[in-house]
Amino acid sequence: MNMALQFPEPPPLGTILLVGPQRYDLISMEPYQRKDGKDSTLLHWHTHCPDCNAPFIATSSLTVRDLNRRCETHKSPGKWVARKGWRRGKG
Repeated sequence: MNMALQFPEPPPLGTILLVGPQRYDLISMEPYQRKDGKDSTLLHWHTHCPDCNAPFIATSSLTVRDLNRRCETHKSPGKWVARKGWRRGKG
């Protein structure tokens, strides 16, 4: 995710984010206190790993950026998730 998405307040459950072909469904949220003492909210997003299709939960704050794209087994920070039939640089 190259850009951040800033929610001014917690979005309703069921909110859907699309990052390329990957879908994230907001399934729950919980109150959270930041290190600076301010109250915030953690958002829990249900998605599927593009490598093995295993379901997993990604967590974000109200500012959504750099969501996990892969499950714990296949996580690879900084590695692109390619669309099927598309290779980076071959446009």
